[in-house]
Amino acid sequence: MVSGYSFGSAMAWRYICEDGNDVAALLGISGSLDQDVECPQAPRKMRHVHGTNDIVMCFPFGTGGDTTYPVKLWRDKFDCGVGQDAGAWNVVGSLIFQRTTWEDCGSGQNVALDIQPGGHFIPHVWIGRQLDELLGRAPTYPLKVPKANVCFTSILCRCILLIPTAATCTFAHYLPLP
Repeated sequence: MVSGYSFGSAMAWRYICEDGNDVAALLGISGSLDQDVECPQAPRKMRHVHGTNDIVMCFPFGTGGDTTYPVKLWRDKFDCGVGQDAGAWNVVGSLIFQRTTWEDCGSGQNVALDIQPGGHFIPHVWIGRQLDELLGRAPTYPLKVPKANVCFTSILCRCILLIPTAATCTFAHYLPLP
């Protein structure tokens, strides 16, 4: 298994392209290659997570805002059909991922893409979930999206802000003060 974060993820993608036929899985986190790169080799499974508001390694939207574009290279290489919306899942608070999977690839390989609305970071237990799934183990964290946690800045809580906007914000953590 090969993984990387940010530019390390792009390096992991490059390694797999050049010497990945014997690699069980590529776990890419917030970084990829140009989707038109020729890759002579490939892993058996590909997993990728990326934030749509990433400003370090910008989310690679496709034509017309296509959010499945970050894994186009592997979908094309594996001769995958149409992606299936696998629904939303979360790991902590209101950090919600939207998953798309391609299980029907002609080569027997498969691809999973998790998109989150935040920026450039390694999401909590994302790697753990991927490992559990790849190894056929039961996950030990939330898989369904619960009702949103609401956290107002006050003396009762401390929040780490991910996406500030004029009207709303999304929080990655809800941390009670000691």
